[in-house]
Parts: sequence; structure tokens; C-alpha cells
Amino acid sequence: MLFIIVDYFLIKNPVIFMAILANRIIVLLSAIILFITIKKITDYTNFAYLVTFFEIIEVISFLVILGQYESPNFLIQAFGVMVIILGIFLIPNKWVNTLTASLIISIMFFALSAVYLKEIKFAEYSAGIVYILIIIVLSGISAFRNSYNNRKQYVYSSELLILSTADPLTGLYNRVKFDEELKKMKIH
Repeated sequence: MLFIIVDYFLIKNPVIFMAILANRIIVLLSAIILFITIKKITDYTNFAYLVTFFEIIEVISFLVILGQYESPNFLIQAFGVMVIILGIFLIPNKWVNTLTASLIISIMFFALSAVYLKEIKFAEYSAGIVYILIIIVLSGISAFRNSYNNRKQYVYSSELLILSTADPLTGLYNRVKFDEELKKMKIH
């Protein structure tokens, strides 16, 4: 939604600006619906598909808005793509889905720019490709490492929980586990 600030300064036609504002409000409302819906989801697979679906809606919205600009500046729009990619990587999701959504927006942006924007200098177009690829690679590495560390932390926490409730030699539950079970059964 914050992109509307840039739109305000770049769009001179009030009708086009209002159409872009309506598009951004729809994306904001879908984000609010996503936020409310996610709280009710218990299956991580459905969570990942829902988040990826929202990311694709955001990408399509960005590209539709790009098509509404009277004379879009390629580099400003490339910065917008970079911000969206960073936002996509900040949203918890499967790493592959995040990477796929980032590549989709990049490819679609460059294809649309090559067709729609006739006066792009080759150097600017090439720089946009390089910078966006750098953002994707660095964000992808960071997200992968973060995901790996989270999985490792989960395994260690699970092992600690087992060690805290069971005897390491026999594997039998210890007094702590028996007390927990008694509390669950309300037997004192």
C-alpha cells in the first residue's frame, strides 16, 4: 500500500491514480483477509499454498498497475520489484514457493518491460536484471539459512524435551513426566 506514495508523485492523471489506488486497496484488503484466515489454519501445507496465492495476487496487481502508468520509469519500477521481492522473502513460506514467486515477478516484469517500455536503455535494462538477481540470490540464501536453522532448532528442542522427561539409559519416563501426566489427569 505504501507504493501509493510513489504513485501520487508519478501519476498526473487523477482517473488513473484513482484506479491504481483502488487496486492497492483491494490488495490491502486481501492481505487483511489472509491475516485473519491464517490464524485459523492448522495444516502448514494449506498455509504455504495460501501465502503463495497471495504473493501471486500481489505480483499480478503490481504488473497491472505498471500497465496503467502513462510513461513508467524502468528503474523506479525495478526498485518496486526489488521491494516486493524483499517483502516476499520476509513472509513465512516454503523456500521453494518464495523463490518461485520472486522469479515469476522478475521474469514477468522484464518481459512486460521489454514489450511495453520502448525507450529502455540496454545498460539500464541489464543493470535492472543484475540488481534484481542479486536481491533474489542474497534473499534466497538468507531465507534458506534461516529455514535450516529453524528446523535445526526444532530438532534440538524436541531432543531436549525427550531428555527432560525420560531416562537416557532406559528410555523410561522420569518423575517429571509422571507429575505432568498426573496434572493432566488431575490426580494428586
